Amino acid sequence: MLGVYVAFYLTNRKLENDKRALEKQYIQSMLEDLKMDEQQLTESTDTLKYYQSLLASLANYVHSNRIPGDSASVMIQGLYVYLPFIPRNNTYQTLVSSGSVDVIKDFALRQEIVELYHQHYGAIAVVDRLNEQQRNWLINPYLIRTIQYGSGGKVVNTQTLWSSSQFSNIVSTCYYSLNLKYEYDKAALEKCRSLRSKLEQL
Repeated sequence: MLGVYVAFYLTNRKLENDKRALEKQYIQSMLEDLKMDEQQLTESTDTLKYYQSLLASLANYVHSNRIPGDSASVMIQGLYVYLPFIPRNNTYQTLVSSGSVDVIKDFALRQEIVELYHQHYGAIAVVDRLNEQQRNWLINPYLIRTIQYGSGGKVVNTQTLWSSSQFSNIVSTCYYSLNLKYEYDKAALEKCRSLRSKLEQL
């Protein structure tokens, strides 16, 4: 009987050791994914913040019917900004598809992992799809049809643009979409950094 208990104990211990080794493997792989995601989100939020300022100035000039001279062409560049986020979620998808999420022993940590990939990255995916549809059907056709460029990439029809209510609506739409994208990317970046820090401490 003692031999049965010993064998049972050794088997369970081996299974637990194997599970912990698998957990460590998944964590190391996820850390590599998060490192790439953090880099992409950092670049995205930095770029979005820059163009956020440009579009805020452009909206202010348009709504007050003032043309800013040579800087108008630079501000208008913000209307073309589209930065979809493509996460490195291979490790998470493997965990989910294999039903192995519970290999991560810490329950609170599992919740944070799911929150980042499912909630934050999922929300960004929805925002990116909406922005893509809006650009394909409304914004890009308008910009191609309406914005006229001269030598050196300077916009030459600012007077016509500033007198157009449609241009004003496009500016407002782009400004709102860019701000929304910035807020979602920023929130995901903060969560990504937090999760990466906790995983590195294990």
